[in-house]
Amino acid sequence: MSLVETTDKYVRREVVEVILYIVIGIIMMGLVPLGVGLLGRAFEESFAHPLNISTYLGQYVVYYIFIIIALFVPIFTLGKLILLKKGEHVSELKNVRWYHIFTTSYIFEPEENGALYYLSEKLGFKDKRNFMRWSKSIFRIFIIFILIFSAIFLLRIAFPKQLAFVQGSDLPQITVQQITVLSEIIFTAEPASFGETFTLLFLFMLLQGINGYICAKFKLGKTGFFLISVILLPLFLSVIWGFMHGIVYGNSSVSFTSTLIFGYIGGLTTSLFGTGWIFYILHFINNSLSKLQEIIPIKEDLLFIGFIIWVLILVSYISLEIYLYSRKKKIGEDTYFND
Repeated sequence: MSLVETTDKYVRREVVEVILYIVIGIIMMGLVPLGVGLLGRAFEESFAHPLNISTYLGQYVVYYIFIIIALFVPIFTLGKLILLKKGEHVSELKNVRWYHIFTTSYIFEPEENGALYYLSEKLGFKDKRNFMRWSKSIFRIFIIFILIFSAIFLLRIAFPKQLAFVQGSDLPQITVQQITVLSEIIFTAEPASFGETFTLLFLFMLLQGINGYICAKFKLGKTGFFLISVILLPLFLSVIWGFMHGIVYGNSSVSFTSTLIFGYIGGLTTSLFGTGWIFYILHFINNSLSKLQEIIPIKEDLLFIGFIIWVLILVSYISLEIYLYSRKKKIGEDTYFND
């Protein structure tokens, strides 16, 4: 493959990444909440009375500040495309400039910004031998972490005292009497999950850009970048998440310690895997399934239903992986882990 073809494929992948982010953002922050508000009758109280913060429409308007900030996240991907060549990293630039802080994208960058991917390379497992090759597929990231975080949630239901710390984010509360149950669950998840997560990710990428700039200035390279990324940045992110949580939810029923742990897990997974989608999945599952737990108070029923759905997803996913692997082997392609 020529250098031109390699570059074209790299640019195309980055553009697809931005498009996917924008499409999911529009659906989760726009179409889903608006659909719930109009079709699920959640807007009716706001239409009949003056706008109030406790109503569905009132809270949705408040989230617009998060929606606006989240829309600026692709700036970092575009900055990387404009300012860096394929294979370059801000932490290794010889002539680094202040504007290079806008080149550390974490929408989906496991190869460039994933600490685990870099660790595998440093240990000598490069290219096809890299033990994090599987993470180059956004499909696998979504399915695997949906299964992981859903399993943790089910364990939290089964052992609430032992896993109480997992509850790290409060839930939006609305007072609309005629809102449907499905609408209430959906609104609990969105636009809060996407807006809050990617607002935090915007700040995280800015901090990572500063991290890369400092590492380039002091010749610390990618090793210094990833050490700071894994050791210090999640701590900063947890504190930011804690204060942001306090501003949004005020006197929350969730302890500040749990909130800090939740934010730390989000920052750590983002640093390790090079993508913010994992934190989003965690946030979405926490919000939506916690609301479902309130609506279905009988623990055994929720555990039974949840376990059946979890097993179905797991079996379907494994079956699909086996099918794809056998198909790739049959036609002689060795691109299975890159899909």
